[in-house]
Amino acid sequence: MSMFTSIAASWTGRIGLAGLAVGAVLLAYGSWNALPARAALKTAAGPVTEAVQYTRTSVRRSIQTVTSVDFMLTIGVPGAAAPVKLSIPSTEITRVQVASLINQQVKAEYDSEGDVYALSSQGLDVITYETTLAARTSAIQKWAERGKVFIALGVPLILVGWPLGARKRRKQQAAGNAVPVEGQA
Repeated sequence: MSMFTSIAASWTGRIGLAGLAVGAVLLAYGSWNALPARAALKTAAGPVTEAVQYTRTSVRRSIQTVTSVDFMLTIGVPGAAAPVKLSIPSTEITRVQVASLINQQVKAEYDSEGDVYALSSQGLDVITYETTLAARTSAIQKWAERGKVFIALGVPLILVGWPLGARKRRKQQAAGNAVPVEGQA
C-alpha cells in the first residue's frame, strides 16, 4: 500500500493534500513575485486630462460588496500619439487628491501594466516610490503568510488522513472489493 493511496483514500487526507498544494502555490507567489526597480519604470509627464473612479464589486448571496476602488488617470503626454492611461489604487491616493490633479501638470512613474509607483504634481510628491513599494511588498508578503497557514493546516490533516486511509483500504481489501493499486494485482 503506497503512502499517497492511503492518504487519498481518506477525506481528511484529501483535504490536507489540497491545503498543502494551495499553500505551496500561495507561498511561491508571495516569495517570488518581484516588484520592479525604480530604474525599470517608465515615465510620463503632462497634464491630467481625465480621472475616472473604478469600483469593483462582488455579488454573493444577493449582497453586493465593494472589493476594490481604483482611479484611472489619463495623462496627455506632449508628442505622444495617444494619451497614457494609468491606474492608482484608492489605498494610495484619495478622491480629493485625484480631483485636484485634473488639468494639472504631473510626472508619473509606472510599470508596464500602467500601475503608478510615483506621482508628483507642481514639484510636490503625491505618491512616493518608497511608500508604494512598501505597501505593495507588504500585500505580496501577506500571500506568502497565507500559504504558510495553509501548509501548517494541511500537514496535520495529511498525518491524520494517512492512517485513516490505510485502515479504510485494509477494510476494503478484507471485504474483497478494494480498488486495485497500479502495479498490484
